[in-house]
This record gives sequence, structure tokens and C-alpha cells, in this order.
Amino acid sequence: MSEGRWAAVRRWLAWIMLAGMLALAGCKVETFWSPDGKSIAYLADSRLRLYDVGAKQSKRLDTGPGQVISATWSPDGSRIAFYAATLGKEAGVSLRVIDPASGKVATLVLDLWPLPKEPPKELEGLSPAEALRDAQEDALGTFEYGATVAWSPDGKLLAYVGASASGGGIFLLTYPAQGIKSLAGPGPQIAPAWSPDGKRLAYLRPSSSGAEVAQPSQKASESAPEPDSVWLYDLGAGKSQKVCEVPGGSLAAGTRLQWSKDSRQIGLIAGASEESAIGCLVEARAGAAARAVTSKVTAMAAWSPGLEGVVYVGQPDDKGRAPVLYRAPGGAPKVLGRLDLPAEEKSGQAPQESEAMPFSLPEFSPDGGKVALRVGEKANLRVAVLLVK
Repeated sequence: MSEGRWAAVRRWLAWIMLAGMLALAGCKVETFWSPDGKSIAYLADSRLRLYDVGAKQSKRLDTGPGQVISATWSPDGSRIAFYAATLGKEAGVSLRVIDPASGKVATLVLDLWPLPKEPPKELEGLSPAEALRDAQEDALGTFEYGATVAWSPDGKLLAYVGASASGGGIFLLTYPAQGIKSLAGPGPQIAPAWSPDGKRLAYLRPSSSGAEVAQPSQKASESAPEPDSVWLYDLGAGKSQKVCEVPGGSLAAGTRLQWSKDSRQIGLIAGASEESAIGCLVEARAGAAARAVTSKVTAMAAWSPGLEGVVYVGQPDDKGRAPVLYRAPGGAPKVLGRLDLPAEEKSGQAPQESEAMPFSLPEFSPDGGKVALRVGEKANLRVAVLLVK
């Protein structure tokens, strides 16, 4: 690989790490295994598709107007809940559910996140329509970071992210839609994740952003942004408690909180720097300390269902092929497979901030035996399924 091309690849990798709280498109979970491991729902060009693992075939699901943001399967595999965002005059973000077998779609919550309906006063050389779309896309980008939706293990509650007085807040929807309540505790709140026993909901309180540089007369505590922190909501007690701060200050872009099968630990991927990320474990109790147990992984990583190890997309080799690796705490990385970079990434052109990444975050199957990634874009898009050795 030429020096110029390698430099472009390095810029591409640094761009992944630098995303942090910016929530750039593509560096997020975009493949969602069905509970039985036979199907994968995934995002393709902001649409929802269904991949049959056995037949190795895909089909598009008709989810109605708008682009799909995130999705999750119901515990029995009969439904997929997802966010849908519509831009233009009828702009809005809604929570919907689809039955993949019948194709029936139902809207559960309307206008859960505000999108501008009028163009900004300062058009900056744009037409009113262009300025309005830019403003709507900016607001939608803010929503996308941490806007996961989580179905409780018994299938009776949906935890979703919506607008609140503190910016973003988590709400609990009784399914079918019978009532909504806001999560107790300080905000903003994002990235909900249910414990397997259904008694608690883990979520992230993101760091303060846009902090001004402190003046000499200001105290450090008045200017320093708070780091990301992990919180627990107890469903029975109806209250939240802080678990810990995220090592390094922030969760890696697009990743999520993951529970151990016994509901005692939470796994997370911390964005330690532009060059690396770390896999951390923390006990699911107030005041616990997060432990860094798997270092030298990339930000494109996820914990296995039992938190036995981390899978991640590594740095491309001199042929432009990116390895998918598995690493157990204290162990050496094992290569599960290698994926070709799309042609535009091999050309020496680093992606722009508005462009999607050529890979999605890897996602383990429910039994931990396989890993799926969405690879490529548009006509070259496919789902890659790799065995975990």
C-alpha cells in the first residue's frame, strides 16, 4: 500500500475513534439478531431489511414513510420496534412496530423528538427548503446518538428515548400502548438496556458538551464537562442510582450497554483515545467502579452475550482488508475473518463526516456463536456472518 493510501486509511480509522459524542452516521449497531438466531433485521440506506441466515437472502420490509433510525426484536420474535424519522413539511420522529410475517405496521408514539418546522432566519446562501432540511438533519443527528429502543424481557414494556425538559429522556411504554411514564432521575438519559431478569434498566447519562473554556477566575468544577456515566433504574422502586463514570470520559461512539446473563454485570466499550478503545466491566450496583479488562480494541466493538469477550473491527492490512477479531479478557486477539474495504475506501479518499462507515458495529447472535456486520453501502451492501471460534 502506498504511503498516501495508508495515510488515508489511517485518517479513516482516526475518524472512527474521533466520532465520540458526535454520533456520525454508520458507527452504530445496525444489525439486529432475532431471538431464535434465524433472521437478522438490519438497516440499509435508512430502510429496514430482513436477512434469512439459512437461505442467505434479504428482503425489504415496508415500514411506511420516513427513514429508520434503530430497531429491536420483541422477546418472542414476532415484532420489531423501531424509530422512524420523516423530514420536510411533515417532519417528526415516531416509534413504530412491525410484524415481519404479515407486514402490518402500527405507530405507538408520535412526535417523540422535535424537528424544526420552519427554516432558520439565517439562510447562509441556502434556499428556505435547503436550510430547513439542514436544520432538521442536525436535530435528527442529535437524536440518533443513544436513541436505542429496548424491549423488556417479558415483552410488556418498551423503553425509548424522547424529548424531555433536560433534552433527551427515557420513557417506558406499556405494550400494547396503554400508558407512558417518564423515567425517574436526572437527565439527559439515553441508550436504555434491560437486565435479563427485567428488574432494572441500565442507561447512559451523556457528558456535558459545548463547555466554554474557563476564565482564570472560574473554578475548575464550573467549567470541566462531566464524563459519561452509567445509571440504573429500579423498576420496582421507581428510582435511579448512579453506577459509575465511564473510564476515559465517554462511551465509544454508537456502542451500547450490555448485561451479563445473570444480571450482575454490565459491559461497555469506552472510547479511551483516537487510537484505541477499551472493554470495561462494572458490577450492576450503585457506586461500583468500572474495570478496564480488554485494551487495544477499536471503537467498533461489542461484548458477547455472556460478557466473555469483545469482537471488533481491526485496522486494515496492506491489501485493504479489515480483520474482524475476538478478544477475551487477558487473551490474545483471534481473527474471525477479513472483510474488504469498499472501493472508495481503497482509493485513498477518507470519508466525509456525512458519509456512512463501510461497516456497522459487529453484533453477536443470541447464543454468542456467530457475529453479524452490515458491510458496504447501496449496491454493494451485504450482511456478513462469521463464526466465533
